[in-house]
Amino acid sequence: MVSPNVSLRIYLILLVCVAVLLPVSLFAQISSKGRAKSVVNHSIYHGGVAGGDDFEMLSDASLPVDLVSFAAEATTTDRVTVSWETEYEADLYGFSVEYSPDGVEYQQVAWQAPAAKDGRGHYVQELPRPAGTVAYYRLRVEEADGTSWNSDLSHLRFTTDGWSVSPAVNPVVGNRATFKVAGVTAGESLAVRVVDLNGRVVHHGICPDTGRSEHLRLSLELNPATYVVTFRRDDGRHQSHKLVVR
Repeated sequence: MVSPNVSLRIYLILLVCVAVLLPVSLFAQISSKGRAKSVVNHSIYHGGVAGGDDFEMLSDASLPVDLVSFAAEATTTDRVTVSWETEYEADLYGFSVEYSPDGVEYQQVAWQAPAAKDGRGHYVQELPRPAGTVAYYRLRVEEADGTSWNSDLSHLRFTTDGWSVSPAVNPVVGNRATFKVAGVTAGESLAVRVVDLNGRVVHHGICPDTGRSEHLRLSLELNPATYVVTFRRDDGRHQSHKLVVR
């Protein structure tokens, strides 16, 4: 038979153990719940075979816009129509239509705020036809966080308005390039500028009395690469051509 003193001691020991272990167990449960909540809040994937809503995954990792198409078209003799379509827009600031006469240096010519309906956007911008015979258009997509990216280029070639200066041979081997001249008034001078694909001017000057001959020969000290050559008349009309030097 166990004495009352021994029973009392055993009871006190058990009471102390419960008092010590119970707060530890409760703290562990609370900490475990806190960690689980943190993991869920930072998880990208919330659906699929694990259950849940797949849309939550899209809202965390989707792109700001899905650009379906982009095109520029000379619709009349004095107008250019730029159009594009999107299928999904979110966190988007807007669209900037940019134009370049040579495919190197671009400037904004139109701005469009997001206006998608039922998840799909269709946009059209009517622009005046630029001077010259060649035009490059692109779409700069600007996101709400300040980042941006460009679409593919849309390249247009217009009629020459009765005059042209174009490479007679392309690619060019060596330091001399020959251009065919047509429709330029005899005695008229042409300004010429050559830039590389980084936009750096590598040659510029004046070609006097261009219209007196059917050919224009230029001495160019250029490294093997691709360049853009632009000829400009006194009235501002100009033509640009890509020239490959080997």
